[in-house]
Amino acid sequence: MMIFETNRLVVRSLTMKDEVPFSAMMGNANVRRPIPRKVLTPEESNLKLKKLIRAEQKDNNKIWAVVLKSTNEFIGLAGFVNNNDVVANELAYVFREKFWGNGYATEITEGLISYGFEQLNFDEIRADVCIDNIGSIKVLDKFLNRVKEVFNAKDNCMDRCYNLDKKDWKHLA
Repeated sequence: MMIFETNRLVVRSLTMKDEVPFSAMMGNANVRRPIPRKVLTPEESNLKLKKLIRAEQKDNNKIWAVVLKSTNEFIGLAGFVNNNDVVANELAYVFREKFWGNGYATEITEGLISYGFEQLNFDEIRADVCIDNIGSIKVLDKFLNRVKEVFNAKDNCMDRCYNLDKKDWKHLA
């Protein structure tokens, strides 16, 4: 099921047909390091994919597949997660390494913000990123406001926290 689209990308529900590229992405140390999370084995990746598919049906977390409009190729994930709050309004994305450097993170961030405010009716959108993840910091600095930096004990890193209120976004849109 399509969730939304941008100029070059389609955001849709994950399916088991995404298993091979999903597993390759989750098993790539270069992709996982900036998050920072451990590399997943194919078996762990398969379980994670099934969990994400089930979560879209029943949980607050909404993680979807991102595919190229031109080829329908799976290039990554995007959506909203719930990290410690009742509302799943924390923006999240990750892309397969071979698709880095094409502006997809910027494009998907802008699309997620619009979708979050217009369709999900969020009052605020947040994002947390490890300060070592320079690429994502550059993207988030374009759209959201820096709030603070905190130590993330779960991931053993310093996170930069961002937010954007709906009323501030309306002034920018």
